[in-house]
Amino acid sequence: MQLAGCAATARQETVAAQVRRAIMLGRYRPGEHLTEQALAAEAGVSRGPVRDALKQLEREGLVQLAPHRGAVVSMLGLREAYEFYIVRGHLEGLAARLARGRVGDADIAFLAGTVEQMADRLGAEEDLLTAADLDLAFHRRIVACSGNRALIDLYGAMDAKVYALFVTVQHHLPLRLAQMAARHREVIAVFRAGDWWRAEAVVAEHWHETAAQFKRLLNGAEGPPDRPAPDGPFPVR
Repeated sequence: MQLAGCAATARQETVAAQVRRAIMLGRYRPGEHLTEQALAAEAGVSRGPVRDALKQLEREGLVQLAPHRGAVVSMLGLREAYEFYIVRGHLEGLAARLARGRVGDADIAFLAGTVEQMADRLGAEEDLLTAADLDLAFHRRIVACSGNRALIDLYGAMDAKVYALFVTVQHHLPLRLAQMAARHREVIAVFRAGDWWRAEAVVAEHWHETAAQFKRLLNGAEGPPDRPAPDGPFPVR
């Protein structure tokens, strides 16, 4: 029974990875309907693993499931993206503060190597998928340097939505991908210089700068705000 359960989980994860990859490479685009039957035939599995895989991708924000409609390729909405960037910035800014004296040469070398991979992959076929994976690796390393298990777990709980976030960024702010390596080098520079007075602000601003862009898009989509609300550095009504 245990072996059968492991095999079923493996099939589910394989299907989820295949569909995620297809979405990130633009083969399946936001708004496109996906059927269990077609996905099962393509993957060579029964519909059970496909159904479970689609539920996993729904948790990641890459598809929406609706009764009698099946799965529809999705991405994060403007408000979700704005809120994600705001919270991520505050958490990682705290991580940078706690990482003082804990960031070693090996950490800086890892961050620098990751950024060079970002630059090398720019414009490649798998740009979006690889960009998301590299971005996750870069920021996870910074948070890990905090040494704070509660913060690491809290930050990691948001990781599942990163792929959907990248689809949203590509759709609304495509130039951000071209700027990705340069923007991450700014973060490395402050660690390399040991400028801990600025580290927290630089890391937080790395996220909040994009949050501000989503805030402007959000205001345009919703119309002018009636009144500001104390919702962080970029209020949302």
